[in-house]
Amino acid sequence: MWITVLSVSVAFVAALVIPIAVTSAVRRGDRRRGKSWPVADAETGVLFTVRPRRWQRVVIRTVGVVLIVVGGLFSLVSLVALADPDDALPVGAVVSAIAILLGGVAFVLLASAMTRTRIEALPDRVRVRSGFRAEREVLLDDVAAYVPLKNSYGGVIAKDVDGTRLFATNGLAQGYDHLVDHLERRTPATWAKSGLASTPR
Repeated sequence: MWITVLSVSVAFVAALVIPIAVTSAVRRGDRRRGKSWPVADAETGVLFTVRPRRWQRVVIRTVGVVLIVVGGLFSLVSLVALADPDDALPVGAVVSAIAILLGGVAFVLLASAMTRTRIEALPDRVRVRSGFRAEREVLLDDVAAYVPLKNSYGGVIAKDVDGTRLFATNGLAQGYDHLVDHLERRTPATWAKSGLASTPR
């Protein structure tokens, strides 16, 4: 009983401490690099790009590869063992091995989707590419509301008058502070109604 209580307590503390530690480390790194307002690219007109941080993609892809290797080996052993009924593994072990393998594939696909994901900011619009979906442009004048992204790291969701999500990004994303500044400057009335915090200038 006490082991269960201890495990739940450790998981609860980790769920609180890890996001705080990661967010603090990211913000400290951003402050160390300094902040300057971006200048539009002469060819594309893009002011800045918001995208998942590289270490996030690397960690997720690494976990995925490890799971694929482990799950693949266990699956192979399970299939080989099926040839000899005396050495056959329990059905639960076979299912677990396949689940680990599929989980690894899912992680690798997620990392690939994160690599494609980005928001490119232009003066009056943003160019959005989310995962494997096609790229599209969203006029900032079409944004009717900004709402907080409810997760451990915060973020913002832009919606139109019908409540349809136009784009979203979390607070850990590279370029997030620039996006907040951009949205607040270009759509001040809409941003003011959101209740979201501004970034220090």
